[in-house]
Amino acid sequence: FPPHVVYNAAGVPAEERNLALLCKRTLEMDVPEMMASFLVERHEAPWEFHRDYSRQLWDEARHAMMGTVAFEARGIDWTEIPLNVGFALRLNLHATPIERQIMLFAIEQSLMPGDTGKRAERQTAEEAGDALSAHFHDYDWADEVLHAQIGRRQLRRDGITVDEAMKRAHEIHEATWKALDAYKHLDEQADWWPEFVRKALGKESAVRSEELGELRILAE
Repeated sequence: FPPHVVYNAAGVPAEERNLALLCKRTLEMDVPEMMASFLVERHEAPWEFHRDYSRQLWDEARHAMMGTVAFEARGIDWTEIPLNVGFALRLNLHATPIERQIMLFAIEQSLMPGDTGKRAERQTAEEAGDALSAHFHDYDWADEVLHAQIGRRQLRRDGITVDEAMKRAHEIHEATWKALDAYKHLDEQADWWPEFVRKALGKESAVRSEELGELRILAE
């Protein structure tokens, strides 16, 4: 999913990076599809667990709506974006409920640094002159701060520290990423980004496939 790299790639104009961000928001429906499974499977958890994560699940679904609404406002058919379902697929089928929870927290925590995280994403939208995207990313930023707090609080209840969660998350990421190899033959693996930029922005993409590197990203 090239937008995972393009949105903060050096030398790429803000307009194209903002387009990548809107693709990432649209893809976020993959997050509640993963969260729903551990909410159901961890039925023994206390009410506070289900309250907090149900709130987060709705927020993540709302983020996906932000992406689709932003594309609708631009007159872009967002259903043409080949949304990669690998995140929910690999975690739901190849990780335990607590491992899914750990991965979710690690991703939220990785979004906190100001120079690369949610603050920077809102600034990208502002630089692109996209007021609607900037508005949406302001809400997205506030939500993710809350989500990191939820993850930290709920993992502490399970006796898992922040440092332990971050270490385990990378191990889970590597193991489940390898599991995706078994599914690649089911759909064409194509670089769709250049043509999408052409349609959406009316110009050529500032990045080439060979510049993206391996898209082995720990990201939402």
